[in-house]
Amino acid sequence: MEEEKKESEQENPATSPIKKSSLTEKIRENPWSVSTFILGILVIILLVTTFSGGLTGNVISANNAGDKVVNFLNKYLTLDNGITLKSVEEDLDMGIYIVKVDYKNSTIPTYLSYDGKYIDWGVGMINIDSYIKYINSKTSSSTSSNQQEKVPKTEKPSVELYIMSFCPYGNEAEKTMQSVYDLLKDKVNWSIHFIVSVTGNTVNSLHGQTEVIENEREACVIKNYGVGTWFTFANYVNNNCGSNGSCWQDAARVANVDVNNINSCVTSSGLDLMKAEEAASDAAGANGSPTLIINGVNSNAVYQYGNSEAYKGAICEAFKDVPTQCSQKLSSSTTSSSGNC
Repeated sequence: MEEEKKESEQENPATSPIKKSSLTEKIRENPWSVSTFILGILVIILLVTTFSGGLTGNVISANNAGDKVVNFLNKYLTLDNGITLKSVEEDLDMGIYIVKVDYKNSTIPTYLSYDGKYIDWGVGMINIDSYIKYINSKTSSSTSSNQQEKVPKTEKPSVELYIMSFCPYGNEAEKTMQSVYDLLKDKVNWSIHFIVSVTGNTVNSLHGQTEVIENEREACVIKNYGVGTWFTFANYVNNNCGSNGSCWQDAARVANVDVNNINSCVTSSGLDLMKAEEAASDAAGANGSPTLIINGVNSNAVYQYGNSEAYKGAICEAFKDVPTQCSQKLSSSTTSSSGNC
């Protein structure tokens, strides 16, 4: 098991090493956090100084630079096509494009190398082609391995969903699963887990410290109010609060969750909850968000984002005696993306 884990931590050609994610543990901050602006600029200066001439020397146009940034961010970071181009500027001194994009009423500066191969949205340079190749290969590998196993049937199926609170793919899975939860509720043993890593008293999550805090909040909601309330809370945050959960208190009010209770829980129990989440994801071998496990078997139905009928079908097949609720049809529309974080 340990050898397999070490191998998986070395497989991303874009960044290394990796733990519990498709990016490196060095990516600590939220991709949309302006607080990492200085770090990003320093990285760019270093790279431009080392690789003058746009890194490869093949300069793309400003129009192509804007299109490339928007397409990449929409497909691999948001899934909702909410990114729109605001402006493209050329910094001759540093040899980069500064591409400003709008997302949910926020303007986000993104930096692109002249050759269009490296992007920095505030956390350090990433090789675009290598990152896309890694994500696609990871999804393909997960899908092919899952097809071989048959889910055993039980009286009350166990359904485990492993996510990162600000992973766009995980968010899509949460939205898709909510109607299935509403349909089956206590006929299923539901458990939601957060993919994190903990070193000492420091919790790390792929999308930075804001995701760590949101993971802790959502774990506290589950602990104190249950999975049903969590679905309401989490999907409100996903739909309305952007990539930093800034309106989570509104989500709490909608879900009838006490804000002070959650703040107190995060302070007193957040670290212990995340340690338990790390142990759970390690035991399950859940490294990507989302991961769906039904009666102990990974299900690739989770990648059919928007297709609640597929989620329901995968779960209903795990019943020894199929309940009448499984005959009810749910939404079967799917999004075009099928990746994970």
